Amino acid sequence: MTKASITRLFAMCAVGVASLSTVPAFGQEGPATQGAAQPVAFSYTARWSDAEFGRIADLFSGSWRTTAGVETTDGSGSVEIVMTVTPVHLSEVPDALYVEVARADALHRPYRRAVFQLYRHSGNVRLRTLEFRNPEHESVGLMTGLWLTPGLFPDVPRDSLIATLDVELTRDGEGYKGKTPYPYPTATGGAVEMTSELTINRDRLTTADRGYDASGGVVWGSAGDATYTYARFDHPFRLEDREGGIKVIVMRSNAEGIALEDNDQVSFHYGGWLTNGMLFDSSLRPGGRPLTYQAPGRLIPGWQHATYGMKLGDVRKFILPPEQAYGESGAGNGRIPPNATLVFEVECMFIRRPDDVPAPAGGVDSGHEGHHHDGH
Repeated sequence: MTKASITRLFAMCAVGVASLSTVPAFGQEGPATQGAAQPVAFSYTARWSDAEFGRIADLFSGSWRTTAGVETTDGSGSVEIVMTVTPVHLSEVPDALYVEVARADALHRPYRRAVFQLYRHSGNVRLRTLEFRNPEHESVGLMTGLWLTPGLFPDVPRDSLIATLDVELTRDGEGYKGKTPYPYPTATGGAVEMTSELTINRDRLTTADRGYDASGGVVWGSAGDATYTYARFDHPFRLEDREGGIKVIVMRSNAEGIALEDNDQVSFHYGGWLTNGMLFDSSLRPGGRPLTYQAPGRLIPGWQHATYGMKLGDVRKFILPPEQAYGESGAGNGRIPPNATLVFEVECMFIRRPDDVPAPAGGVDSGHEGHHHDGH
């Protein structure tokens, strides 16, 4: 992507993030909290501390797509960008919205996640952008697509976020306009400072950024090349209710190929989280391998129900109530506590029918199947 589309898209600056990448995020490794599970709420009704915050959040909420392509850094062409915004409850960050930004051709792999916070400064409304201190932390992957179930969004602590800049907002007809109250530091494109502006109404969102050198001269953005317009977008992710209280978020769906059923040979890359954000298992960790088995395998019932019907290349996130996972016993030597609700994200990497071509050398990875079954 261009410098504008990555480091400055909607003023989501990465200033200071790289130097803080070793700061722990929420969902730390270690024994999970024991005890009775709390009821899981999938929906969320925001309670704004200021009525105007609610009006502004209502305008931002939903999915937006750039009306023109954004050039890539490798010169391969351009792509459109999709941004999705939803209110979330964060106990240490009041009046918050979660923001997820992805290429339109890779919606299941967002390249940026952030938090917007609305607050008042000297009586004026400001929108503050907050970046994750460690955007590559394993726990952050839990959030992808959870804007469909915002009540399940993890309670991110304030010290896992770093403020990057503010935009001061004022009414503009039925919408709002805003700009940074002063320049903010940047190291992009020869600039040492930058400013950002936006306008938003029910159907359009436009942002404009400018970079300034040490003498105050504009070095990018003055000709409008850092201006982006978004329109409302009907996001293809969908939430499905399955038997037994299972929720499935369909993130990528292949229209062709065979659909997983009993006796098929299948491989999945996967990650598994507790609802507090702790990643308890992943095939993508160093040394990890895809989970390979012959369906239905020796797996928890919720996994079987949620993965049936998947095709090669499909990506799903599913939420399993305790009775569809490890129930009262828990698993993984305490890493999965009793009565835990689990969240998995899986990608189908291989699938074949029993009477098709022979299985790959080595056959079924039964050892890894058992590994997943035990929740390690």
